[in-house]
Amino acid sequence: MRQLARNIVAAGSLGCFGDAVCQKVESLGKKPADAKPFDFKRNFALGFFNASYVGVVCEYVYRVYPPMTARLFPGLRSNRLALRVAIMATMLDNFVHVPLGYIPAFYLITEPIQGSDRSETVKSLREHWWRSTYMCWSFWIPFQGINFYAIAKHNRVVAVAFGNLLWTVVLDYIAHR
Repeated sequence: MRQLARNIVAAGSLGCFGDAVCQKVESLGKKPADAKPFDFKRNFALGFFNASYVGVVCEYVYRVYPPMTARLFPGLRSNRLALRVAIMATMLDNFVHVPLGYIPAFYLITEPIQGSDRSETVKSLREHWWRSTYMCWSFWIPFQGINFYAIAKHNRVVAVAFGNLLWTVVLDYIAHR
């Protein structure tokens, strides 16, 4: 339970910080009169999404990958198994979980919090799904490969929360272009 609380706080806090950075980057080079004021709804949406999805959902999803992939490679020595588990977990996460769960959840959670209605939310998801997924792969495949191979199981969600700090800036930027 402590680990889950730590993950929620870390993911939510870093999500808010990542959005704040993104909002600042978006205002760079603009005249003060043209710059948008800080969007607290958007910041809350990103913090809430990261706390609930990265902090909670990923905690349980990442527990499933190692035993599932280990069963696919029975009888291997542990050092070879760890690498194969990391590769398989990375592939499952990026080619199944991300396009079918994470990216849709991002838009379906953050858009309504920011005031979008159902049709605007679905439109945003459709417009940004491919670019979000592709960009996600370019960042998370290498990151998750290292995460699943080198990071202790109980620290993987926190590692993802820190990686997600940078990723939130990217995904947030894509979603708000």
